[in-house]
Amino acid sequence: MQTKQEIREYQREYYKKNRTRLTNRWREYYKKNETHIIGKQRKYYEERKEQLLAYSKAYYRANHKRLKEKMYSMEEGEFDRRFEEQGGRCKLCGKPLESDITIDHDHETGLVRGLIHSRCNWIIGAAWDDPEILRHAIDYLERT
Repeated sequence: MQTKQEIREYQREYYKKNRTRLTNRWREYYKKNETHIIGKQRKYYEERKEQLLAYSKAYYRANHKRLKEKMYSMEEGEFDRRFEEQGGRCKLCGKPLESDITIDHDHETGLVRGLIHSRCNWIIGAAWDDPEILRHAIDYLERT
């Protein structure tokens, strides 16, 4: 008799060898039964809406740092390390970071620049990451 580990390994290998065939078969099944599948999914969600939302919120609270690290290809623990390096302060405005922390990254290179407030991230995004636009905005604010 096979152990659970051996069965899992067999299933992984089988999937690797037959991935295209299995994917195509699932797509065909889904196309034929799309209305039925979506109906079942909606029914499942409606019957368990409160449980699913509670689970989702609890999971996010427990894993939000790791989820953010994965999203930006950071090493495990890098979020906390950067937070400590920055002294718990926003890298853009210098005010304390609390609950609205965003990982700022360069959209061209994907490299993480630092931890900042969501509102500070919005400012950078609204200026299309263009320092010249931000300089003009500073000049405008200082003139008026």
